[in-house]
Amino acid sequence: MQHGQPSSYLLEQSRALAVRFRTLSDSNDREQVLDEMKNTIRATLKTHTTEALDWGAAIEADKHISLELALEEFACAQLLLDPPALTTIIRQQDWRTTPILLRIACHRALWQLDDKEAYSRARNLMFREQPRANDTLRPIYLEKLLVDIKGSLVNELLLSIAAEESMESRARSLAIEYLVSRQVSDISPILESIFDTEATNFLLRKQALLAILKLDEPRGRGILINKIPQRSADLGMFTFMSSLRQQYSIK
Repeated sequence: MQHGQPSSYLLEQSRALAVRFRTLSDSNDREQVLDEMKNTIRATLKTHTTEALDWGAAIEADKHISLELALEEFACAQLLLDPPALTTIIRQQDWRTTPILLRIACHRALWQLDDKEAYSRARNLMFREQPRANDTLRPIYLEKLLVDIKGSLVNELLLSIAAEESMESRARSLAIEYLVSRQVSDISPILESIFDTEATNFLLRKQALLAILKLDEPRGRGILINKIPQRSADLGMFTFMSSLRQQYSIK
């Protein structure tokens, strides 16, 4: 370690290890170098009092070169920085061009710091931001983040995702799954609307009906009685609902 500039030296060593990591093909070698890189950048936690790094600049410089290093840098920033400084970095990284896992890490931290701003930024990501081709950000955001976050704002966001017809089917399905697991009972009318209006996605209609039966059985039974299609019109849904009618002793 160089004297006088320990943190900057550790950062440069971490970057060198990140470059080496990308050149290796053997999985054991890659794992060993990755661990060394993580341990090296984490060593700055002990040297920051003598030389504080600009974590925002470091993350910005490294995120497209080594996502693994940028994620570790952000983890260090979470431990070292006060909420306003950390929030500044989060806002700097909340862009479509930021690698998905880094952006999700930033949003996860923001949900802990300020759930109202996190909610606003999540809505922008989900509903106003134009997805890129083959972009899986929105389903991944649910799978890796929203599944772990609890609270009324998250439930409201999940409900909006489930009801949004232009949303990817995977994201809508995950939203319904998480809402059911949280026993959010007042969502049955929205789920029934999904069942009524989702004309082309059999699996989503099926999931919505099963969710209603679990959360609000009387409403679900009413659907089974009154909304079963003609066999000739929709054989798949007719067969599925007929099976449920038998299960619930509906003749």
